[in-house]
Amino acid sequence: MVDLESVENMWVSNLLCLAAVAMVLTLPNVSDGAALYVLSAPNLLRVGSNENIFVESQDHPGGDLEVKIIVKNHPTQNKVLVSKSVDLNPANNFQALTQVVIPEGDHFSDDTKQKQYVVLQAQFPDHVLEKVVLVSFQSGYIFIQTDKTIYTPASIVYYRVFSMSPSLEPLTRDLFKDKEIADKKEIAVSVEIMTPENITIFREIVNPDKGVKSGQFKLPEIVSFGTWHVVTRFQSTPQKTFSSDFEVKEYVLPSFEVSLNRLGNKHFIGKQKILLRHGYVLHRWLMMLVKYCNLMKMSFSKLMTITPVGAGMSQLINIQCSLPY
Repeated sequence: MVDLESVENMWVSNLLCLAAVAMVLTLPNVSDGAALYVLSAPNLLRVGSNENIFVESQDHPGGDLEVKIIVKNHPTQNKVLVSKSVDLNPANNFQALTQVVIPEGDHFSDDTKQKQYVVLQAQFPDHVLEKVVLVSFQSGYIFIQTDKTIYTPASIVYYRVFSMSPSLEPLTRDLFKDKEIADKKEIAVSVEIMTPENITIFREIVNPDKGVKSGQFKLPEIVSFGTWHVVTRFQSTPQKTFSSDFEVKEYVLPSFEVSLNRLGNKHFIGKQKILLRHGYVLHRWLMMLVKYCNLMKMSFSKLMTITPVGAGMSQLINIQCSLPY
């Protein structure tokens, strides 16, 4: 009887402790001494990423074996997406761990909600192992960083894009051992700026240098206020998007308060002086005070005196006004 637990331990160690795998194996007839063929792989294959495939022949009585690992489209199987051969021999204990990369292309649908599959095969000389495996278009991760979380109209949004592999390494062509695959690998990233109404008003294609790329976008003077989005995706797998949000708000001047206090109850012939006390008064607000005094039937004297009280930002400024009595 075949000890499946020992088989599992062997390929788990070889696959670097993959969390979930799909396994296909033959059930040999013990009486005729046939070998046990094993094919194991992740139960979710990422398009455009390195994926580990493990094949084995247990209790093989003969010499070397050549095993073809093939990935085909599903369900028609009329197109070979990947084909690779490995040798099983006594030197490697009739075990082989190899990597395949499922290429991007029109053999997959752009529908992000549709589940899509491939057919994984291991063709031994006298037997074929086959498994239908779900594919994922998350060939890595994209992290987006903006210099601020809140912007005003006509301001500049500075952003930075980090493109990472599934193992959170900077996504570069150097990650792929197969030179042909590395040369063809598309690592460009699409960056879009979207309004709160999900309308794209800016789009560019960037090629991150060692996984990092910076950019900028100037907001129009007339914009929609609310939550805007920075939406990114790998050019090779546009089915999967990554986004980050920022707020656009109207610029509002800070409010201030003016208090009028009479100095004593003395009556004067002609005019009476009153004191306006106000904290954080700026010169551009003085005209507002003039209008306020006019409404109160007050008038500024020609020689207005501004006397700071205290020190620092908390100082009060005294403005002498004349009030017809």
